[in-house]
Amino acid sequence: METLRIGAVRIDNVVEMDIAFEPEWLLHQAGAADVVANYEALGPRLVDRDTGQLKLVVQSYLLRTPQRTILIDTCTGNRRQRPSVPFFHMLETSYIERLRATVAPEEVDMVVCSHLHVDHVGWNVRQDGAGFVPTFPNATYVFNEAEYCWWRDVHARGAGTPQAKASFLECVEPLVRAGRAQLVPSDHVLERGPDLEIRLEELPGHTLHQVGVHIRSGGRHAFFTADAVHHAIQFAHPGWRSRPDTDPGLGEATVRRLIATYADSDTIILTGHSPAPTACRLVRAGAAARLVWAA
Repeated sequence: METLRIGAVRIDNVVEMDIAFEPEWLLHQAGAADVVANYEALGPRLVDRDTGQLKLVVQSYLLRTPQRTILIDTCTGNRRQRPSVPFFHMLETSYIERLRATVAPEEVDMVVCSHLHVDHVGWNVRQDGAGFVPTFPNATYVFNEAEYCWWRDVHARGAGTPQAKASFLECVEPLVRAGRAQLVPSDHVLERGPDLEIRLEELPGHTLHQVGVHIRSGGRHAFFTADAVHHAIQFAHPGWRSRPDTDPGLGEATVRRLIATYADSDTIILTGHSPAPTACRLVRAGAAARLVWAA
């Protein structure tokens, strides 16, 4: 993504890795033939026409205001034992080097995790000898309190998957216990000033308490929608829900609300996993929407 400016806020993305999925794996209701049928609307940035695979990225968003530097979501992390999820297992990526091309980890004031899945919290910490330390030593880590409590209770009951529990115990819980995390309500304002507001909004379904991030400044509006959709095809087909969704019906309702609110508007949509050029707008298409690149 080229640098996006929303008034006084500069937005960049930091890609950890490119990834592609068979549609049958990612989406409950769609197969390769369904994806190919949507190829003309999606194009080669989003779909591999030869294989029918859906193209995604794992990425962070970096927000820089006149007052602070905010990192949204921290991807997967290197050398993490995630054997039941092979595409996240024992990675060796250049994520930190890519981040350093824009800012040093020490310059990050705030880390916001939209939800607590393995590919959104991994670089919260880094390995240091036999243990883990915060990757961003000067940052406050912000978690939606309801999201944190839900996952804490899931793992206490032994109801979570092994990789989800490992990720939570490595990348989330130690920060809370050490007093490095701030547990906030789902409408929390991250920053507010003259002609500037950055705040959260709950976008339930993928997880029950996932949050997005509104960025408003200079008369412009961008909205990071986290994993409300994993792929742009879901704006055209809101009922095609992602396999990792906690509540698919609630997830569909959230996407339909996003379409009703932001289709045919000037709002820039930043999704959790869209590849370059990433920033897009929604254009109404019947009861759904199609994505058009904003740049």
